[in-house]
Amino acid sequence: MPVVSIIVPVYNVERWLGACMSSILSQTYTRIEVILVDDGSTDGCSSQCDAWAWRDDRVWVIHQPNRGLSAARNAGLEASNGECVLFVDSDDEITEDLVEVCVETRRRTDARIVAFPAQPIDEQGNDLDSSMLGRFPRSGVVPSSSALRFLADETVDGRACMGSYAQLHVADRTLYDGLRFPVGKRFEDVATTYRLFDSTDVIALVNRPMYRYRQRAGSILHAADLTGAFSEGVDIHRERIAYMVDHHPELVGEFRLGFVTWMVKAVWQGAALPWQREGGHLPYLRRQIIAAMDHDIRKRMPKMTRLQWALSRLHLAGLVHALMRRTMR
Repeated sequence: MPVVSIIVPVYNVERWLGACMSSILSQTYTRIEVILVDDGSTDGCSSQCDAWAWRDDRVWVIHQPNRGLSAARNAGLEASNGECVLFVDSDDEITEDLVEVCVETRRRTDARIVAFPAQPIDEQGNDLDSSMLGRFPRSGVVPSSSALRFLADETVDGRACMGSYAQLHVADRTLYDGLRFPVGKRFEDVATTYRLFDSTDVIALVNRPMYRYRQRAGSILHAADLTGAFSEGVDIHRERIAYMVDHHPELVGEFRLGFVTWMVKAVWQGAALPWQREGGHLPYLRRQIIAAMDHDIRKRMPKMTRLQWALSRLHLAGLVHALMRRTMR
């Protein structure tokens, strides 16, 4: 049976690292190596990492200066020895049978990637509602082109979809040969997962939320520099579209629709948050939507998304959100 390398980038999460590691080391499948990449933590994480390595000889630690999530994941990949790779963020948790289910699915289907959905949790570990759970495709084996379509549709309401998160699949390590996360960039998962999926023929899907994704205010996706973050996101989405033009022209329309829908949702959701409404990212995204929108995208966009865009373009989204909050009191 294969060894699975579990790569855990660690940065200033001393409150949650224990829960994360407990969930990993309690796996029913025991042929694992756990690589903790301490990315220059300034709290108690460095000593916690060393303590976990002392307790369990399957755990070992890389200490490095702070270079960001992508660099930490890349360092873990370079050091990994397993046949398969799973990424786990150090403030998240996994169910005790995640690795066993994925290894068995891989053996049974000969798929080199096994993907699954996430269950969002709050800072205390309580389950949160998520519409994404009901949209993950049913279990089975699909061609990689179908999996790419699911990635394109992750922001489009009413369609089966899969998130681009690197943590939501176990993949053969050799699929990462020549593929690394872009250092210094946000939306690093969006920049890599489609290339990973396109490097194999089929992908196995397990429609069980075995990854527990913690939503917290201090995470990367809640960072203050939203204009810079979304600028990087726009560039990465354009790179995905350019890749489809060259490799999967039949999917270009799907990825263009997903790109515009992603921006509309960001503008709509941003208008609901007072600390975002004054940010420069909202007018920036509005300009990008106008530039990318055409008749075909507008026609294929779900009705609710079209309404959200119409209200956002008229600068009425904030007012609508305020009225909705008043009626819910």
